[in-house]
Formats: sequence, structure tokens, C-alpha cells
Amino acid sequence: MATNGKLEAQVTIPTGGWTITCTDALGGPTGVVVPAGTYYHSSDGSNSNTLSEAITTAVNTLLGQTWTLTIAAGESANGKYTIGCDGATCTVTWTDTELRDLLGFTGDLSGSTSYESPSQAQALFVASNGFQKKNGQSGGSARKSNQQARVNDAGYVFAIQGRDYKTASITWPMETRAKCWTVNESTTNESFETFMVDGIWGQSSWGTVTGPIRFYPDADTDTDYGTFSAMDLGEWDPQELTEHYAGGHWRIELPRLIEVPE
Repeated sequence: MATNGKLEAQVTIPTGGWTITCTDALGGPTGVVVPAGTYYHSSDGSNSNTLSEAITTAVNTLLGQTWTLTIAAGESANGKYTIGCDGATCTVTWTDTELRDLLGFTGDLSGSTSYESPSQAQALFVASNGFQKKNGQSGGSARKSNQQARVNDAGYVFAIQGRDYKTASITWPMETRAKCWTVNESTTNESFETFMVDGIWGQSSWGTVTGPIRFYPDADTDTDYGTFSAMDLGEWDPQELTEHYAGGHWRIELPRLIEVPE
């Protein structure tokens, strides 16, 4: 089955963590600190947790009921988070609004047993059409080295080689206008432009210039991914494959990805 894949940018929660204030039927309001570290939505970061695992662990350690936090980030998913609380009414106040915005929420939550974010999560790009990548795998598909070799007049070759690294490029050649341009988003945060500015240009507080980002060739399989620094994306001026087509056939290209060494 053909897949479209997804990208996730690394999220860095700073020293001191991010705080939310939670109340459920058995306790609160309680200030909950999501610990500092690096995270991804679908796979483990520096704390061996996904972002949702880090948040729910922090909440459930302090409050009486079981809270859940899930993200719809599979193939053709809407990229939204859902917060739930064991079938009972719960409230959330976003002390640090960076976490609110990252999860796709726009205000404090009260009066319900579960909440779906109105916006897609930041640090996430879920493609709606197929990708092109040499060998189709998650990791780097080409290898480069610092090899240097010279030949003398007698035909003897002298060579040295020290380090090498893997590279890749990924293209979505026919993406929709909404998945390409921030101004054309149907759901806030769904476009690659927003993803790039936040997570690759590092303009969000949690972002870092060049990433790293993770590529999942199958958005339904969170255990298969490659981690890359994104190079040569200093401007955003994508090509339109079919001019003036209302639905949009736009070329989204990551031309030079450097695989992060293990």
C-alpha cells in the first residue's frame, strides 16, 4: 500500500519545564510541570518519552484520575490532539501557553470529559500525497566522505579517508495548496511552510535551526523513522506543477538532509 509519510520536528522544552494547571473529580487545581528535554510527537526523545507520554506521566503522578492524551498523526489523519479524563469532567489552564499552542489548543479547557484541539499540532507535517525518496526507506540513502586521493607521475595513488555521513532528499511533488502554504491552510498549522518556519528555521520557542526533524515513510508506523538536519532551506518559494489549478499541485522539497549520527 502506498503511503504519504510525515515529518516531525524536535521540540525542546527548556530548563524548568512547562506548567499546566489541571483539575479532575478527585483533585486539583494542581500545577503540573512537564519536564525539560527534547521530544517528538510519535517517537522517543531525550527522556525516552514521546511528548504525550511525558505530559500524561506528569499529570497522572499528581492527580487522582487517569488522564489520556493522544494525537491523530497517522496516514490521512488530522494531526489533532485529544485530552481525556477517565469519563469525568476535567479542566486545564495553560500556565505556559507555548505548550497550549504546540498541542493545537487555543484557550483554557473546562466543562467536558474530553477535548479535541481545534488546530493541528505544531512540529508536525502529515502529507496528503505520496513522496519521492531514493530507496524509499526512512534513513539516509546516499553516503558522502572526506576522502582525498592523489596520483603521482609514476602512477602511485596516495589516499586518506577519515569520516563519512549519510544524506537524503525527500520530495512531495503534488501536494495540495493547504498543505503547502500557511495562508491557505484549512486547519491551522497543517502546511509545510508553517512546519518549516517553526521547526527548521527555529522561529518557535521550542524549535532549533535546521531541526533535527524525523521522517516517517509510513505515518502509521511510528517505530520506523530517520532523523535528519535539514539543510538548504533558507527560502520558501515552491513550484506549482500545474499552473492555476484550483486544488493545487505544489512541489514540496527537502533538497539536502544530513542523517544525524547515532
